[in-house]
Amino acid sequence: MPQPPNALRTILAFQGREAPARRPPAGQDERVDDDVLLLRPPGGLVLRPLLMSITLAVPALVAVAGPVESAAAGVSSRLLADDAFQQDCLKAHNTYRARHGVPAMQTSPAIVDWAQQWADHIASTGNFAHRSPNKYGENLHLAASSGGKVATCADAVSAWYNEIKDYDFNDPDNMGSFTKWGLFTQVVWKSSTQLGCARATRTGSSWTTTYIVCNYNPAGNYMGQFGSNVPRPIR
Repeated sequence: MPQPPNALRTILAFQGREAPARRPPAGQDERVDDDVLLLRPPGGLVLRPLLMSITLAVPALVAVAGPVESAAAGVSSRLLADDAFQQDCLKAHNTYRARHGVPAMQTSPAIVDWAQQWADHIASTGNFAHRSPNKYGENLHLAASSGGKVATCADAVSAWYNEIKDYDFNDPDNMGSFTKWGLFTQVVWKSSTQLGCARATRTGSSWTTTYIVCNYNPAGNYMGQFGSNVPRPIR
């Protein structure tokens, strides 16, 4: 069985890592353990998660938080954000959103272009990290396959939504375990109305790595607003 790229083996060590959310001094941004970036926008405090998900075709799915280095040395390839891919992304998001009774999102071509720029960048550099600064909310997904499989958007959204298991609907603004569920809350965030997703690949000697980027407008995960934007499932 081929071994995953070195950075992916390193990523596995991040499983279960948490970063406490803290309020920065007035008017300042602050990084907390390089995992969470707190920004103070006009009218309130927003928590922008540096969160991402990792899928390995062999052996299993894991979720991690924090910036990570190159996932695989190799050659990058852009996968055009065609209609089928966009429909896959939109359907996956809106299916999960319907479970929570929140409005469906619409695809924004401008946000698709924005996401594609970043997908191309992280695939070409192999540096799996969030865009900064970023005017949108953002979820990232990396899938590495030894068989050349390219991940679908439904794969990514499923991995993000599965973080629901760690979210406490009885204590929605308890940020102590935010890195375990921040991807899920962005997917179903009620106030997010526009979506743009993209993907690109990086091919090495034994692994094909797919990078998927989804951006959201308005951005979700505002501190103090989880209770009103992340309702319980209704079905």
